[in-house]
Amino acid sequence: MNLRLFEIRNKIDNLLHQVNLLRAEEWSIIQLSIPKTELCEEPLDFNDTDRVIRWKYGTIRVGPKMYRLVKTLWDGKRHRATIEKIEQTVWNVGAPKNLFVDRHTIFTLICRTQKELEKNKFPYEIITGKNFSTQEIKGFRLIYAPRKKNN
Repeated sequence: MNLRLFEIRNKIDNLLHQVNLLRAEEWSIIQLSIPKTELCEEPLDFNDTDRVIRWKYGTIRVGPKMYRLVKTLWDGKRHRATIEKIEQTVWNVGAPKNLFVDRHTIFTLICRTQKELEKNKFPYEIITGKNFSTQEIKGFRLIYAPRKKNN
Protein backbone atom coordinates (compact mmCIF):
# COMPACT_ATOMS: atom_id res chain seq x y z
CA MET A 1 0.00 0.00 0.00
CA ASN A 2 2.72 2.49 0.92
CA LEU A 3 4.68 1.71 -2.24
CA ARG A 4 1.63 2.46 -4.41
CA LEU A 5 0.98 5.71 -2.53
CA PHE A 6 4.62 6.69 -3.05
CA GLU A 7 4.32 6.04 -6.80
CA ILE A 8 1.18 8.18 -7.03
CA ARG A 9 2.83 11.07 -5.14
CA ASN A 10 5.86 10.76 -7.39
CA LYS A 11 3.68 10.99 -10.52
CA ILE A 12 1.87 14.02 -9.10
CA ASP A 13 5.18 15.76 -8.40
CA ASN A 14 6.40 15.02 -11.92
CA LEU A 15 3.19 16.39 -13.44
CA LEU A 16 3.37 19.54 -11.31
CA HIS A 17 6.96 20.05 -12.42
CA GLN A 18 5.93 19.70 -16.07
CA VAL A 19 3.07 22.19 -15.59
CA ASN A 20 5.48 24.69 -14.03
CA LEU A 21 7.89 24.30 -16.94
CA LEU A 22 5.05 24.91 -19.39
CA ARG A 23 3.97 28.02 -17.45
CA ALA A 24 7.52 29.38 -17.59
CA GLU A 25 7.68 28.71 -21.33
CA GLU A 26 4.29 30.36 -21.83
CA TRP A 27 5.48 33.45 -19.92
CA SER A 28 8.63 33.73 -22.03
CA ILE A 29 6.53 33.50 -25.22
CA ILE A 30 4.23 36.23 -23.92
CA GLN A 31 7.24 38.43 -23.10
CA LEU A 32 8.60 37.98 -26.63
CA SER A 33 5.26 38.96 -28.18
CA ILE A 34 5.10 42.33 -26.36
CA PRO A 35 6.56 45.14 -28.47
CA LYS A 36 9.74 46.72 -27.10
CA THR A 37 8.07 50.15 -27.05
CA GLU A 38 5.60 48.95 -24.43
CA LEU A 39 8.36 47.56 -22.21
CA CYS A 40 10.03 50.93 -21.72
CA GLU A 41 10.37 52.13 -18.19
CA GLU A 42 9.76 55.49 -16.71
CA PRO A 43 12.77 56.72 -14.71
CA LEU A 44 12.33 57.51 -11.04
CA ASP A 45 14.18 60.18 -9.10
CA PHE A 46 14.66 59.70 -5.34
CA ASN A 47 15.19 62.61 -2.93
CA ASP A 48 16.53 61.04 0.27
CA THR A 49 16.24 64.11 2.50
CA ASP A 50 12.53 64.74 1.82
CA ARG A 51 11.61 61.10 1.01
CA VAL A 52 10.09 62.23 -2.29
CA ILE A 53 9.87 60.04 -5.39
CA ARG A 54 9.52 61.84 -8.74
CA TRP A 55 8.52 60.53 -12.15
CA LYS A 56 7.47 62.12 -15.42
CA TYR A 57 3.90 62.98 -14.42
CA GLY A 58 4.02 63.35 -10.67
CA THR A 59 5.63 63.11 -7.27
CA ILE A 60 4.83 61.38 -4.04
CA ARG A 61 6.10 61.90 -0.52
CA VAL A 62 5.98 58.79 1.64
CA GLY A 63 7.04 57.65 5.09
CA PRO A 64 10.56 56.41 5.80
CA LYS A 65 9.80 52.67 5.56
CA MET A 66 7.75 53.02 2.38
CA TYR A 67 10.50 55.15 0.87
CA ARG A 68 13.23 52.63 1.74
CA LEU A 69 11.04 49.80 0.40
CA VAL A 70 10.45 51.43 -2.99
CA LYS A 71 14.09 52.49 -3.26
CA THR A 72 15.28 48.97 -2.38
CA LEU A 73 13.07 47.47 -5.07
CA TRP A 74 14.12 50.08 -7.63
CA ASP A 75 17.84 49.62 -6.93
CA GLY A 76 17.70 45.82 -7.11
CA LYS A 77 18.64 43.84 -10.19
CA ARG A 78 15.61 43.94 -12.53
CA HIS A 79 13.85 45.93 -9.76
CA ARG A 80 13.65 42.86 -7.50
CA ALA A 81 14.43 42.26 -3.85
CA THR A 82 14.18 39.21 -1.65
CA ILE A 83 12.29 39.29 1.62
CA GLU A 84 15.62 39.12 3.46
CA LYS A 85 16.98 42.12 1.53
CA ILE A 86 13.82 44.11 2.27
CA GLU A 87 14.02 43.18 5.95
CA GLN A 88 17.66 44.24 6.07
CA THR A 89 17.29 47.60 4.30
CA VAL A 90 13.92 48.72 5.65
CA TRP A 91 14.09 47.63 9.31
CA ASN A 92 17.73 46.95 10.16
CA VAL A 93 19.03 50.46 9.51
CA GLY A 94 21.34 51.06 12.48
CA ALA A 95 19.95 48.03 14.36
CA PRO A 96 21.73 44.85 15.37
CA LYS A 97 21.86 42.13 12.71
CA ASN A 98 19.79 39.66 14.75
CA LEU A 99 16.62 41.79 14.70
CA PHE A 100 13.66 39.65 13.61
CA VAL A 101 10.84 41.11 11.52
CA ASP A 102 7.66 39.04 11.18
CA ARG A 103 6.64 38.26 7.58
CA HIS A 104 3.16 39.58 8.29
CA THR A 105 4.72 42.96 9.09
CA ILE A 106 6.55 42.96 5.76
CA PHE A 107 3.42 41.95 3.83
CA THR A 108 1.42 44.68 5.59
CA LEU A 109 3.99 47.30 4.55
CA ILE A 110 3.90 46.01 0.95
CA CYS A 111 0.09 46.21 0.89
CA ARG A 112 -0.01 49.73 2.37
CA THR A 113 2.70 50.92 0.01
CA GLN A 114 0.90 49.49 -3.01
CA LYS A 115 -2.34 51.24 -2.02
CA GLU A 116 -0.53 54.55 -1.51
CA LEU A 117 1.22 54.24 -4.86
CA GLU A 118 -2.03 53.39 -6.68
CA LYS A 119 -3.76 56.36 -5.08
CA ASN A 120 -1.06 58.68 -6.44
CA LYS A 121 -1.01 57.08 -9.93
CA PHE A 122 2.54 55.78 -9.50
CA PRO A 123 3.73 54.24 -12.81
CA TYR A 124 4.88 50.98 -11.18
CA GLU A 125 3.20 48.33 -9.10
CA ILE A 126 4.60 45.83 -6.64
CA ILE A 127 4.14 42.15 -7.43
CA THR A 128 5.20 39.05 -5.56
CA GLY A 129 8.01 36.80 -6.68
CA LYS A 130 7.21 33.16 -6.00
CA ASN A 131 9.04 29.88 -6.24
CA PHE A 132 7.16 28.02 -9.00
CA SER A 133 7.34 24.58 -7.42
CA THR A 134 6.44 25.46 -3.83
CA GLN A 135 4.50 28.71 -4.47
CA GLU A 136 6.42 30.23 -1.55
CA ILE A 137 6.88 34.00 -1.73
CA LYS A 138 10.60 34.70 -2.17
CA GLY A 139 10.50 38.46 -2.69
CA PHE A 140 8.88 41.36 -4.49
CA ARG A 141 9.34 43.26 -7.73
CA LEU A 142 8.44 46.62 -9.23
CA ILE A 143 6.91 46.30 -12.68
CA TYR A 144 6.05 49.09 -15.07
CA ALA A 145 2.28 49.56 -15.10
CA PRO A 146 1.55 53.09 -16.31
CA ARG A 147 -1.60 54.68 -14.99
CA LYS A 148 -3.37 57.78 -16.26
CA LYS A 149 -1.52 61.08 -15.94
CA ASN A 150 -2.04 63.35 -12.97
CA ASN A 151 -3.80 66.56 -13.94
